[in-house]
Amino acid sequence: NTRHVATLLREGRDAVAYLGKLLAMLAAVAAVPMAILVVWGRPLFSAVFGPQWEPAGDVIAILLPGIAVRFIASTLSGAMISSGHLRLVAAWQVLNIAATSAMFLTVGQGATTREIFFYIVVTDLALYGLYLGLIVHAVRHPKATHREATN
Repeated sequence: NTRHVATLLREGRDAVAYLGKLLAMLAAVAAVPMAILVVWGRPLFSAVFGPQWEPAGDVIAILLPGIAVRFIASTLSGAMISSGHLRLVAAWQVLNIAATSAMFLTVGQGATTREIFFYIVVTDLALYGLYLGLIVHAVRHPKATHREATN
């Protein structure tokens, strides 16, 4: 868990390898439901909720990659905070709001619902992929003042 990352950082030890293990574990956890719903989402939604829900299986298949990367990045975000990079977290959040808003303003009016879902996923993959990179960077380069303050 990210608490162990915080402990490793506080002790001045390398936490990147442990963070990598967490990332791999979270990716594996996200991959199972994603694979099931991408392949069998349409018939599962139909069987559970009725035939009128079949299109929801298609929608979930479109949205799942973005949901998966959000799940992984959000779960690991505590490691970034533990590294003392709070301004970097804040800057990414401002970028996230600005980029998501720009995406909706740019494609929202003339796009179909399916296209909007696609653009949401592309935006999420880009933004949360960047966030994962920033998390690794922050853990690789924790702020010394933060490490000293937590000892």
